[in-house]
Amino acid sequence: MNRFSSNTVLFVIAVVAFLMLFGLLGNTMIQNNRRFSHYQLEMIKRSPYESKAKVTGKYSFLGMAPGFSIEYQFKGQPYSMAVKVAPDVYKKYDVGDTIGITLAQAKPNMAVVGSVLNSDLSD
Repeated sequence: MNRFSSNTVLFVIAVVAFLMLFGLLGNTMIQNNRRFSHYQLEMIKRSPYESKAKVTGKYSFLGMAPGFSIEYQFKGQPYSMAVKVAPDVYKKYDVGDTIGITLAQAKPNMAVVGSVLNSDLSD
């Protein structure tokens, strides 16, 4: 009769507990990211300012939304950040291209690609 050793059982329990903890952590991060995205969009809608930004980098990782690294200026101050974009926007622009953005005048470090004023956030 085959019996599992106590070390094997403890190992399986530890792996299951780790996977459950990892899943909980991942879900918490996703929920917080959604809340921040909603907060960011609401801040931008309160004091929108449309501008242009230069795409300085592109990233796309398995399981994550594609995005750009962008640089722009507001009132003479330079800003740079990473922003998520739709897959079609990701394919349309390359590093060095200029892209339209909307930022919050009250918090110019919060920006989205596209226009909040006419609800076109895809371009």
